[in-house]
Amino acid sequence: MSVLLHISDLHLGKGQPWERKTDDKGGFVPQDENSRLAVMKTSLTAVKEHLDASGWELDALVVSGDITTAHDEPGFTRFRELVDTIGIVTPDRIIAVPGNHDVDRASDPGTPGKYELFLKHTREQDMRTPFCDGVDKLDDANAQPILDLEDCLVAAVNSANWCGVKVESTGTDHRYDAARVSETQLDWLTDQLRDHEADGKVRLAVLHHHLLPVTEDEETKPYESFTNLARLRAWLSHHRFHGVLHGHKHRSVLTWDHVHAFEDHEAPATPILVVSAPTPTTWGAPVCRIVRIGEQTGRELVRHAPRLEIDTVDAERKERLIIPRTAAVNLHEPITAPPGFVAIDCETADAAYERLVAQLDRRPGRLLNVTCVVRQPESAERIPTNFAGKLDDPEGWFKDAVKWWQKRSPSLVAHGGAPFNHGERLLATGVRESELDEAGALLGSTKAVVFLTSNRELRSVNQSPAFIAVQLVKATDAEGDRLDCIGYFRKQDLTLWWPVNVGELRAIQKHVLDRGTDGPVRAGHLVTIATEAIHDFVMPELSGTKVDRFVDLRPEVLMEMAYGAAHGPADRSDPEARDKIHALWAQTFSDIGKVTEDDVKEFPSLGVARLLEHLRVFREVGARSNVELLIKRLEAVYDRAHRAKSTSKTATERKEFARELFGLIGGVLEAVETSMSELE
Repeated sequence: MSVLLHISDLHLGKGQPWERKTDDKGGFVPQDENSRLAVMKTSLTAVKEHLDASGWELDALVVSGDITTAHDEPGFTRFRELVDTIGIVTPDRIIAVPGNHDVDRASDPGTPGKYELFLKHTREQDMRTPFCDGVDKLDDANAQPILDLEDCLVAAVNSANWCGVKVESTGTDHRYDAARVSETQLDWLTDQLRDHEADGKVRLAVLHHHLLPVTEDEETKPYESFTNLARLRAWLSHHRFHGVLHGHKHRSVLTWDHVHAFEDHEAPATPILVVSAPTPTTWGAPVCRIVRIGEQTGRELVRHAPRLEIDTVDAERKERLIIPRTAAVNLHEPITAPPGFVAIDCETADAAYERLVAQLDRRPGRLLNVTCVVRQPESAERIPTNFAGKLDDPEGWFKDAVKWWQKRSPSLVAHGGAPFNHGERLLATGVRESELDEAGALLGSTKAVVFLTSNRELRSVNQSPAFIAVQLVKATDAEGDRLDCIGYFRKQDLTLWWPVNVGELRAIQKHVLDRGTDGPVRAGHLVTIATEAIHDFVMPELSGTKVDRFVDLRPEVLMEMAYGAAHGPADRSDPEARDKIHALWAQTFSDIGKVTEDDVKEFPSLGVARLLEHLRVFREVGARSNVELLIKRLEAVYDRAHRAKSTSKTATERKEFARELFGLIGGVLEAVETSMSELE
């Protein structure tokens, strides 16, 4: 939920001719119409209006150096006037690092004079600045380089201390701009970051100089790159920075740096997003970037699967709207896998889901041969943070879906209300142990496999499971033996079905472990392997209406409903208690008569029958005659729904039945109220 604005290389000064954005040989065009400052002022005003129109509040303005042309006071003053005039953010939310043009070239590195004007117009105005060598000490630093936001951490790094350094070996007084970050600064920043090591946020470093080339242009000048580049990259990798925002090169570029460990050539490289900022030059050219994280991208930030969106903004005249070019960046996975294979290995199911969705977004349509590993199995017991389905109670729906699809003997399947579920094929008992229990007895063998379908079923015209097999694998690692549970799918919807399927694998894993194993075995990885993976927008069906599903999932709710209608609340004078009973009936029947996709998927049956059984018992055994009207109206619902199931052939007929049932349910709810009123 963080929004940053990144600007750089303003090069504001005394109004020299080269500051002008066009070639004004006559010199009569007013500078406030023909300058970098004019371009930036108009652009920042437009960005502020764009943010307001989008409903986004700016959290920080990031300035990655070269505010001025040559460490001159007029340039710094113009910068302050710019941010004050626009009023885009308060000073404590401005992060500014010095560039090679912002420090005094005549001052030696590590001296207060180096940063005098920079600090006067930034730190002393309550802006956040990096550690400045010679001004700040390890035990006495006034720098505030870290801005810690809800889902983002921004750290300012000073790379300009050696800009304007004399190189004695040349034997001249020539000064060079050497980019370098001192060990003192890195050590101090390490201490500052210790309180943020496990925060799970997107981490961005801000510095002036570039980590790597951002163009193919050849450069022959000395000190073109950091003198201690390897050290800086290793430090960024160690502290898990996801990206670097920099300036200096005046190029609008998004690219990647991959940091490899020298001591282990097989270790995976750390990807670091490199965001090279443009410089304000003229209209129609890139001028700044908006960086959005979390909810402002349309998806909440998920630990182990960070992402952000970057809007590149071109400078436009006042009368024209800015239309940013947006790039969605998955910080965990910069390299696109080949079209024929996708492999994802994550700590949590939540992170795995983010990466799967990112793969589908990157290549709409279908993916082939998708393997996904979840290392923390307990994470599969929760619905993903950014689950694509639109649900009133996502967590409740998810738990119900997993429970129903893994139920041993679902009543709906037995009574023909659903063609199958997965649990009956894995767990249903007969003359022998369940298929899953037999497979569990073979744990340690490659034969610990259960098939959920057959060749004959796959070749028939009837529905058959896309979830075709489960394999139980006993693996050994440094912590001992573990049980990995692998599910094979001939086809799998990644955005809606995958969370339910991996939740099922977790339920299967727990069942096997609860039954016992030879020796200590802990819960291990959950793995899904799909030959074809798609995004088809079809929610996993729980089969049947809500009242029917309660027969398998929450039979006690049906008893509670019948008892409440027959006996009323414990305190019959309490209107809220009566309303609660009525609301439970209304909620349970809320999907009856519901038309989706121009058709009606389900009509009630078994759940209504079970309610009738309970009510008849209360009437006959408990002498509760007050339920007579309710029973008659429920019987009418049951008969009409049965007729709809058996006779309706077209969507039009089913919709007509649905409308009738909707009216009948209204009568049922009236009868519930009547039943309780007669008790008074």
